[in-house]
Amino acid sequence: MTGQEQLFEVELQRIVVDDPEDPVSWAAEWAPAGSVEATEDNTEDLADLVGAILRDVRDLAQQSGTPVRIEWLLVGDAPAGATVDAAVAAEGVTLPERVDP
Repeated sequence: MTGQEQLFEVELQRIVVDDPEDPVSWAAEWAPAGSVEATEDNTEDLADLVGAILRDVRDLAQQSGTPVRIEWLLVGDAPAGATVDAAVAAEGVTLPERVDP
């Protein structure tokens, strides 16, 4: 291992839509820092979305043999009286800050 650490940037957005069946949706864009191309996805299931992001981060860590630090930017429609961070926690989803190879 080289001892270097890579950075992976994730923008995670909570979106409230006018649909009584599925009132909340999640969208994300993620890529290694400095990359000109990013992956985008959206779903009602936050755990599935975070799982897809972490698969890409793990792949990068394993291919490079170096740890990857994840920078999460949480944006979007916060629940009344709360934050988007609190909405993620209420879903029972953990956003790790680092993935090792």
